[in-house]
Amino acid sequence: MDNLTKVVKTAVVIIPPESVWGPIQRIRELHDKSYRRWMPHINLLYPFVSQSSFDDVLPALKQALSAFQPFQVTLAAFEHFTHRGSCTIWLRPDVDRECAGQLQRLQQALERAVPVCDDLSHLSAAGFTPHLSVGQWSKTEVEQASHELQSGWQPLSFQVSQAFVIARNTFDEPFRVHVRLPLGGEPVERLQLAASLQPRNSSSSLRVFVGNVAASVTNEQLYEFFALQAVRPVSAVVVHPRGRGTCYGFVEFSSADDQQRALTLTGSKLAGLPVQIQLPRA
Repeated sequence: MDNLTKVVKTAVVIIPPESVWGPIQRIRELHDKSYRRWMPHINLLYPFVSQSSFDDVLPALKQALSAFQPFQVTLAAFEHFTHRGSCTIWLRPDVDRECAGQLQRLQQALERAVPVCDDLSHLSAAGFTPHLSVGQWSKTEVEQASHELQSGWQPLSFQVSQAFVIARNTFDEPFRVHVRLPLGGEPVERLQLAASLQPRNSSSSLRVFVGNVAASVTNEQLYEFFALQAVRPVSAVVVHPRGRGTCYGFVEFSSADDQQRALTLTGSKLAGLPVQIQLPRA
């Protein structure tokens, strides 16, 4: 791994499940300049290696994560970083007392697996600080903004059972999930995102219908909604009916088991709306 090159177009991150995105995204949409490029995330390795080097490092990442079991994280408190010309407000990911320091240990294990990607350990004297950024404010506004955000915040909890390798081809395009890295030594899974943009034959018996989809949702976001829940879609397409405020979509799976698991996600929120998932009409 001595010849690996780091780029700012890839990262290893924790992504909260979409079911808890709503309150986070409402803040980010107004205040985060990276809202359209980054999903809600906690960076573990950034910058990361180029996409051409993924195969070189995935075995080491899998081995590093095999020593960890899933654990609970709660986003309850806002803090901020002060930069030269602005401040970033972020949510602090807290873990249960028995798992204290687990995020730091997880990041350290990944960093040992790919030592060239040690930037996050050297950003400050405090070392790696796990955080989920929600936006940028001026130095004169940050204290008041933090107080207002905190006063209206309800803690969000979710289980960390996997990390993700994300990538983009250009600086301005959104990151996409490319690899799922489960904790506990389960197999690494590459996600075939290119397939998510291709509509499939509507007669497929392994499809589900997804209703009440927000108009802003893209094919890729619908695909990732299922992929992030460890349900493996083959393709996803969003249909935008003219004159309607919401959309609908179809998602195809490679197995009946994945299709059945997808049906259990009905009522989960995507882009702030509870989607309705059912078998397509014949």
